[in-house]
Amino acid sequence: MCRGPPRPLRQPSSPTSWRACTVADWLDGVLRYLRSWIGDPSGTADPRFSPHLVPVFSSPEFVGPDARRDGQIRYVGPSIVDRPAGSDFPWD
Repeated sequence: MCRGPPRPLRQPSSPTSWRACTVADWLDGVLRYLRSWIGDPSGTADPRFSPHLVPVFSSPEFVGPDARRDGQIRYVGPSIVDRPAGSDFPWD
């Protein structure tokens, strides 16, 4: 098991204070940190999964004719933002 919050949330004090983690170890650390941060360190909820709703950042048309359309799935469109303004790079 990885110790403490994952590296993106806290830098180790020395290169030997952490070990290489599997993705599952890293995710467990993130979830433990978040649960502790919200005041429920003994909780087991996983915010990636909900028995109530699954938001899909796509559209049924893009997913295709086999796209599920049951009551728990909501197609909310792509999660994109406007393109940034052009740069001042001297292309000539």
